[in-house]
Amino acid sequence: MNKTLAEQLAARGLASKAQAKPQTGPRKTLAEQLAERGLVNERDIERIKLEKEVETLNESHDFVPDHVSPRDLDQARDIYSFGQVARALLFNDPSYIGLVVEKAHRFKDVTDKTAKAFIWRMYRIRDLLPHCPLIKRERFLLRAFRRHDPKVEIPE
Repeated sequence: MNKTLAEQLAARGLASKAQAKPQTGPRKTLAEQLAERGLVNERDIERIKLEKEVETLNESHDFVPDHVSPRDLDQARDIYSFGQVARALLFNDPSYIGLVVEKAHRFKDVTDKTAKAFIWRMYRIRDLLPHCPLIKRERFLLRAFRRHDPKVEIPE
């Protein structure tokens, strides 16, 4: 029979029987236990969870270079490279969406109809980006800036 460490210590007299009781139900985090006892505010726990989520999101993205700046939009030679820079820029800081839409208009003189569709897509991204949760932003931007069959919609 496999005994937990607490049960083994209780059998040797090194811990009380109360500590040796196996825990029933799902294990609670330290933050949840502190919140139950009123030692930590629920809002603080939620804020910490969101900060950790943002931190893991920022660490896990290898497609987003940190050194992208708004000046890189001017240096993009075609729509595809402009889209790649815009995607990285918007992932790092969505407040640049107005600048991205403004700079996208330099492609309106291109006779190809993809240029007009691209500018329209920038407006759709501008409209939907504020409503996109942080967790879904990566997927939203990847789909919106796809080269073939882009979809500008908030993923479910």
